[in-house]
Amino acid sequence: MAQDLNFNFKVPDLSNGPSELWKRKLKTLFTCIDADGNGFLNRKDLPVLAAKFKRYGEMTDDEALDFTKKLEAWWDAVFPMDASLSFEDFMKSRIEMMNPAKVNDDMLNHYKPNLEMMFKAIDLNGDGIISLPEWKIYYKAMGIKGEKEAEESFKVVDLNGDGDMSLDEFILGSCDFMYSQEESPNTYFLGPLQEL
Repeated sequence: MAQDLNFNFKVPDLSNGPSELWKRKLKTLFTCIDADGNGFLNRKDLPVLAAKFKRYGEMTDDEALDFTKKLEAWWDAVFPMDASLSFEDFMKSRIEMMNPAKVNDDMLNHYKPNLEMMFKAIDLNGDGIISLPEWKIYYKAMGIKGEKEAEESFKVVDLNGDGDMSLDEFILGSCDFMYSQEESPNTYFLGPLQEL
């Protein structure tokens, strides 16, 4: 792999506020997590999201239940259990997360384990890599339209071009998406960006 995974992501300078591009990326993520489409993120979205992974990824009932529990554990570590976040609330929480003092804590305690759990959910056959067909299922489950976009995103995230996405590549792509305030290779990690 061309890069290592030391999580040496530069915390962007937010003294002038987040960039419009970053807000659009966050809106895209928000839309993916808002599995029931009601415009708010809360714990009720998590079983709906898990059900989509179950349906498109052919998870067993036990796997879907385990996935839901892991999503709920992530939620409970990051947000109050009964929180219902609008996009603006979600954006404020992510801006707070990007405070230089909190980035390493968030990355190590919340973000990285969540990404590892998501990687395992996408890796449907459990072989330790994500294939292009598995990535396409992920896009479907997250409500991201466009098979072509899934293929393009996969090629960018697959840093070494071997046709498989490793956990390291997945985490790097996601972190680039979450932390970069400017156009970057993984701007379209979650497909076309939502308008604000």
